[in-house]
Amino acid sequence: MENYMSEPPADTPVAQCVGAFTTVPTVAQHLWATRLPFWFLRPTYVFDAENILAVVPLREPDFSVPDAPGDGAPPVIYSGNSAEDKIAAIHRAAAQTPWYRDPFETTNPRPPLTQPSTQPSAATPIASTSRPIALSNDPQLRYKPYPPKAPEKGSVKNPAKNPAKSPAKPQRDKFSALAVEGMPPSIVAWADALAQVDQSVSPCTSDPADKRYVLPEPALLVNTTPDRRRKFLHHWNLLSDGFIYMLSQPGQAQLLSTQEWRDILEGLMTQRGAPGSRTYRRSTGLEDRIRPALQASNVSSIEGFPIPLESLPEFSLKQTREIVWQVAETSFRFKFASLDRRASKKNRLDDVKGCFAGHMLLGVPLETSKQGWAATAMEERGRYVMRSANLMLDWTTKSPCPNIICRVADRQNWSLPDMQALETAVCRYYTQAFWESFGRAAVVPLHLDHDVEKDDGQL
Repeated sequence: MENYMSEPPADTPVAQCVGAFTTVPTVAQHLWATRLPFWFLRPTYVFDAENILAVVPLREPDFSVPDAPGDGAPPVIYSGNSAEDKIAAIHRAAAQTPWYRDPFETTNPRPPLTQPSTQPSAATPIASTSRPIALSNDPQLRYKPYPPKAPEKGSVKNPAKNPAKSPAKPQRDKFSALAVEGMPPSIVAWADALAQVDQSVSPCTSDPADKRYVLPEPALLVNTTPDRRRKFLHHWNLLSDGFIYMLSQPGQAQLLSTQEWRDILEGLMTQRGAPGSRTYRRSTGLEDRIRPALQASNVSSIEGFPIPLESLPEFSLKQTREIVWQVAETSFRFKFASLDRRASKKNRLDDVKGCFAGHMLLGVPLETSKQGWAATAMEERGRYVMRSANLMLDWTTKSPCPNIICRVADRQNWSLPDMQALETAVCRYYTQAFWESFGRAAVVPLHLDHDVEKDDGQL
């Protein structure tokens, strides 16, 4: 480069800009001539044949941008020179780092169904004695606009023509532990806390989105007939990666009702039912709403759903419980974070992660099914109990915070009976606060009582 040591004239303005990077000598010469800062990058092998006339000292910039991550910057997932370790770290972060908003913070409820117009049509005049029928908000009357006809005098109902309806199937008590084959064992403290929720306390929400789920309710996978259980488990295995992946993405999490999740597990994801029926309205657009999850699961078409019964694989009791446990554990951790944000008005996801074994929300490995809240020893459970209790100090709920939780900030030494009492209080306060905030039973953690394999295949 010519005249590389020359200085620009005194009246030449200095360009206050970042400059450019280049490996082309001609481009570097042009940038020098125009007095623009640049970095001339050269591979090391070319220096064998070049004559370095002088070493020009670097000029310190007038100002610099700090390279420390600012507020809201993503965490550093790897630092080092190993390509294999870096790729492994990227895979772990993709599965375990929740790049999402709180699904219950800004809900996106479905638009209300269009009610038929009560205004007379211009093309169809209405007699002066007619009037529009008022639409009732009563769900029992919404689909029964006309009263039943009174029986004619002397008429007798034919029992063969009008058979008596079978009694409605009682709904499962979601505040009680489900004891069916395939359901992982309950954790006693959490099962007792859920059963003792005071449902007479009115919830603080009327938003229908609060009663929807980001993942299927765990009991939904197994509380059915054996053949449907196989179908539900197989369909979930095919689609679960997509739904978990969608939880890790920025933006609105997909909230679905229990019936919508049942339809997905049944493989019924296309429009069906008579026009105007509840089934028709529910199924309309379901495929479009879950399409991102289908694409993430590499499901290009749903024409093959539901899978025929003869093509369904068998699931052992061990496999079934592991699938249900992962759904329950992910739901519990995800909803714990949602409740903490709603009750504390704080965004402290890293602190919430510390309340769980593995310090993660998504991609929870099976070996943690015996750790954290599921650990046998109170010495191990105690750290998660204490961290959760410290977060609960900032919660604002209808029910008062238990006194024993209020003492965790000042008390240092805890005996074993006191820690057990604190664990009971934390579990009960969580399940009660969840009911008051979301108007439904919380999904609580479970545990596995069989040996599980780690990711590397070891027991």
